[in-house]
Amino acid sequence: MCKKLFYIIIFITLSNLFGIVPQDAHEKILTSLKNLEDKSAREAVIEDYKSSMISKKKPIFPSFSEPGVVEDYLNRIVDRKNNITRYQQYLLSNLSEADIKNLNEYILKNLDGSKASKNIYELIKLLASEKKLDTKLKDSSGKTALVLLSLATKPVPETLIENIAQLLISAGADVNAVTPVVKKIQGQTYKMEVPVLISATRYGHDNLVKLLIDNHVNVNAKDPAENTALIWASRLGNKNIVELLIKAGADVNSKDDLGATALSYASYYGYKDIIQDLLKSKADVNVKTTGPILNETTTEDTPLMLASAGKTDKKDSVELLLNANADINAKNSAGYTALINATYWGHRNVADLLIRKKAELNLQDNDGETAIIWASIKGNRDIVEDLIKAGANININDHDGDTALKLAEKKGHKEIVDILKKAGATE
Repeated sequence: MCKKLFYIIIFITLSNLFGIVPQDAHEKILTSLKNLEDKSAREAVIEDYKSSMISKKKPIFPSFSEPGVVEDYLNRIVDRKNNITRYQQYLLSNLSEADIKNLNEYILKNLDGSKASKNIYELIKLLASEKKLDTKLKDSSGKTALVLLSLATKPVPETLIENIAQLLISAGADVNAVTPVVKKIQGQTYKMEVPVLISATRYGHDNLVKLLIDNHVNVNAKDPAENTALIWASRLGNKNIVELLIKAGADVNSKDDLGATALSYASYYGYKDIIQDLLKSKADVNVKTTGPILNETTTEDTPLMLASAGKTDKKDSVELLLNANADINAKNSAGYTALINATYWGHRNVADLLIRKKAELNLQDNDGETAIIWASIKGNRDIVEDLIKAGANININDHDGDTALKLAEKKGHKEIVDILKKAGATE
């Protein structure tokens, strides 16, 4: 030990006397000091080295405002198999406030997008251990470290996101922080905020969501469109997050600015497992939207109507809703029922289920069209046959005086024309 210390002191002395400071001198000395086990000897040499560099107007670390210096510092303290030593902590404790701020800013820059890494985790851990981690600091767009972390994208591992978040939260990060969003709508600029819980939900960070919940985040916080995290999780089909939020007391009947709930979206996308969870938690099965979900014109859609429409057949979802006492004959603002939606979109399995569950076959929409008229217009032969077998009235006129037969002829659906005529249809 003494011999090693002697050579280090000789090295420093010669450097001072002759002004010899080789390019890699700092690194050599730091490596030597790192291996000194005796605390008092180590600190004595550090002080001597520090004062010698100051006297030469060359501090241990130049200003962190210089390009590449922060990266150099990180390489020194982190890349030795992530072994953060007491000596490195000592150096950190002697950095200026300006340098500490620059390191915190460096963290923000390297939590953006897919940049988060093990090195950044170690730096955050080091700053946190010395109580020099600034969890309130924001980047140029107003995002804190925790907010940036909630927006992390692949290939950042979920375990790394969780570990960094734990450090940030333990150091006092605000779990209810928001992401500032600036949008231009019809020439006007609006500043809005998205809660970190919603960001974490939208980016699929399940572990981070759980961590936020465990630290008493507001589970019913909303984004500018009135969406809660539960609504987003239901829209995205994330059953795990849905269950976490329900267990934490999230409002299952909260509505967005279109009047849609978590159940509305789960039904529309056909996420049957999420539908089950929401129904068990007393979600309103007959809630009606106030804005357009299916298209730009219709409103007042119930979950059953939403499940009966769309590009995919969602029979299982429809059945769950019917078993939960969904109103099978409810109408939306266009007068469409679940059965009309199913025939319009050509979902035979759904239409058959609704027929078997005794949906009214002859209800008319606002234009006077019935389910069989829509099936005839759309060329859905099998549904036309099913409706005829179930006893649908094939001779009802719409508000223009047209029947299913006349409209099938206009559309050139010869097979359907033959089927309707055989069943006794008239124009």
